[in-house]
Amino acid sequence: MLRRVRFQNTCPACLEALGARVALQLQGWHVGGVVPERGLAGAPMLPSSAAGGAGRGRSILSSSDAGRAWASSWQLCAAALSQQRSFAGSAINTCGGSSSSGNGAGADVSKPLQLVRNRKGTVVAVPADLEAQLAPLAQLCGCSPAALSRAVAAEGKPRQAGVVQHGAAVAAWLCSQGVSDVQLHRLLLCCPVLFSWPVEQRAGVLFGQLQGLGLTAAEAARCFEVKPLAATSPSFAPAIGVLAELFAAGSKSSGLAEQLVGSFLLRQPAAAGLLKYGTETLQERIDSMLGLGLSKAQLVAAARQTWAVLKASPARLAALGGVLQQELGGGRELCAKLLRRVPRLAASSLETVRLRAQALVQASRLAMLGLILSMPSMGGGCWLALGWR
Repeated sequence: MLRRVRFQNTCPACLEALGARVALQLQGWHVGGVVPERGLAGAPMLPSSAAGGAGRGRSILSSSDAGRAWASSWQLCAAALSQQRSFAGSAINTCGGSSSSGNGAGADVSKPLQLVRNRKGTVVAVPADLEAQLAPLAQLCGCSPAALSRAVAAEGKPRQAGVVQHGAAVAAWLCSQGVSDVQLHRLLLCCPVLFSWPVEQRAGVLFGQLQGLGLTAAEAARCFEVKPLAATSPSFAPAIGVLAELFAAGSKSSGLAEQLVGSFLLRQPAAAGLLKYGTETLQERIDSMLGLGLSKAQLVAAARQTWAVLKASPARLAALGGVLQQELGGGRELCAKLLRRVPRLAASSLETVRLRAQALVQASRLAMLGLILSMPSMGGGCWLALGWR
């Protein structure tokens, strides 16, 4: 019977050290051909002797190949456990220390190393001195230096240095514009990249353009909280121009085109994700929607229900049309009709669209069957018999 070992409270570095120690000792044991039942402290035990019963071990490693196989298995086991534990979350503490000696002394634990995932999904380490450098800014905005260092470390090296250099000035400017302390705290943790340029190069420009649409500073800050990537754009002017033209042509409401865009952003702060696109990219996506047969008024009405309808690329619309053609037998006209009635379809995954189309077909068949069975002139049993053929 195999004995169980608990690894729940063992750090990844210690697991790797344990694997290395067990591997070395197993490589030495294969010479004598006997593996003790109790070896290293904390190492999983091997089966005891099934017959004879007198000895404390069992001769199971009769060759050097077997010994190396066991050693390799231990190394792989420790590495797998270490990796599973290391990448269980977006920010993990690992401890590094020297492996314990044969007398059972514990490992020396150094300062924890913080790991985070950047926007590309790559695991990167938080610089050891970043937390101390960001401590004044964290105190100014009322947030934890450790949490701020993890958020900033997810950005690139230039942006990390930019937050350290310009963060306090940007925070002070935002407070002067009317952003509350609570919102400033959230904004710094959600969108640290906004604080990584001088005020006149990024925050001042973008907030000024949003305020020109009729938004307050707090409402503009909400856009960056919801869509932090919008702060990577140096200017919103190109996208605002394209949206203003669309809303002016497709809206019956009176008022300036810029005010219509501002009302659109006020109701859907996540629509700030459209502002990072250039003129050509955004216009291409609008033209693709219009090419399906939607009018500008219909497109604006759909966008006011969900802004994501303006985000769909031509490739995305082509794939969506392919799924609808395959499942429902409809072409561009069907796609346009569905987008008018259910605009969120543009943001749904293709698999979701496929499943809902199949459910629609099944529901239509059931409804038709119910209609047929309710007709008095038709024998229900006859139709059921035909359906089973």
